[in-house]
Amino acid sequence: MPLVTGNLSSDTYDNIVVGGGSAGCLIAARLSEDRSRKVLLIEAGGADVDRPAMVEPALWSTNFGSDVDWRYRTVPQRHANGRVFDWNRGKVLGGCSSINATVWVWGHPSDFDRWAADGNTGWDFASLQPLFRQLETTLRSEDNDRRGTNGPMRLASTSCGVPLAEAFFEACGSAGHPRLSDVNGPVQEGSGTYDLTVAAGRRFSVVHAFLHPAIDRPNLTVLSRAEVDRLIFAGNDCVGVRCRHEGKLREFRASGEIILSAGALATPYLLMRSGIGNAADLGQVGIKVIHDLPGVGENLHDHCFINAFSAETAEPVHREGRLGAHLYTRSHEALSTPDIEVVISGGAIGLTDAPMEKCFSLQTALLRPLSRGRLTLAHRDGDIDIDPNYLAEKADIDALCTAVEKCSELAASAPISRHCTGKVRKPPHGKAQILEFIRNNMGTYWHPVGTCAMGAGKQAVVDASLRVHGLTNLRVADSSVMPSITTGNTLAPTLVIAEHAARRISLDTRA
Repeated sequence: MPLVTGNLSSDTYDNIVVGGGSAGCLIAARLSEDRSRKVLLIEAGGADVDRPAMVEPALWSTNFGSDVDWRYRTVPQRHANGRVFDWNRGKVLGGCSSINATVWVWGHPSDFDRWAADGNTGWDFASLQPLFRQLETTLRSEDNDRRGTNGPMRLASTSCGVPLAEAFFEACGSAGHPRLSDVNGPVQEGSGTYDLTVAAGRRFSVVHAFLHPAIDRPNLTVLSRAEVDRLIFAGNDCVGVRCRHEGKLREFRASGEIILSAGALATPYLLMRSGIGNAADLGQVGIKVIHDLPGVGENLHDHCFINAFSAETAEPVHREGRLGAHLYTRSHEALSTPDIEVVISGGAIGLTDAPMEKCFSLQTALLRPLSRGRLTLAHRDGDIDIDPNYLAEKADIDALCTAVEKCSELAASAPISRHCTGKVRKPPHGKAQILEFIRNNMGTYWHPVGTCAMGAGKQAVVDASLRVHGLTNLRVADSSVMPSITTGNTLAPTLVIAEHAARRISLDTRA
């Protein structure tokens, strides 16, 4: 795709969408369905989504650290022995949907019901379920009564029949976890296979689902390699954006709304750079305050992830390293919904001199963290300080300790242990030792959310229609608006947020 598509001769559009990632591509495509509406989509990254690493699903991790990665890093995490974490985010059209692991998970119904219970009318699961279905095309014939079969996002189910995957299901069954045909749409407790945003063996990103079909519309302009510098305000009205393109600053104006869809890190960054945020924090770095909105950058959280067990096997594990099996379960019986996930996959961490094609791992994630951090400007024109504040809450530590113990129990079961024919890396015994193991080995699932949370409270940034509190003509629609993270990978919920926003904007424009 060329770096500029459509008509860039105009400086005024009806709508400007900032960020051509997962949410932004969808919103721009949806808004441009109205041929009377001129839409500009601005993306800081490039437009080449046809590189092998972004086409071949198994190569997803090779995108990290490349020129299509923003390569963010956290500040040292005081509850994780001062370690710094790489936060890889897509710097290309399609955003993370162009570089990530392609996993498609709805989330648990209670995730969305909790949003609604906090005052966000219309965000309960019953209201959102039709959107999930309308977004997807699944090949799961046994679940057609509740899954989508005619949506733009094409999905492939991971295959069963891989010996280690079947061993994992058998081990889960022996531990009392039911095997389900589909544990993802929506999330259910038990073991099963997951869906991937893959079609005909190739990545099928939001670019393929939404932007490519819309790209020839004369009312849609896509400008890539253009980094928005700040939003332009007239009083409390957001009237345009300033961006740097081909070494020059350029301004674009909007007669209608501007939609921020730059993601959980860049969206609050742009708001703060533009004078929207905590007045005291902005004053410290010399930014003129346009609107005091204390919640901008707060409520930052993410899914913790840890490789808990690795082993060498006698035979190659799987051609792509994907075994397609995982488990949703609870860290303790008092919970009513799953809060941890266990995944079995090919490859391993920490096994030296063992061929990766003959290794497998049990990995686990904390899906409902309570710890909250924040994102702040380091100085007026520079970097951001990213502090997820991992493991600040004791409940998160306890849940991860239990999750690691569950991995150990599954690994020790007969169905899985019989595949362990060589070197083994396993966690230590004892609560104190496991805790130290977690602090030294925990990583990220790359799911940051929450920094422009939706709600009505003091820390809320947007309302239930995703309008920024106290401002006009400005909405936020990406993972930053999640008041609390969803159970599982966040791509599908982010697209539901984008779809909800596009419909709301269209309705409000007609009104």
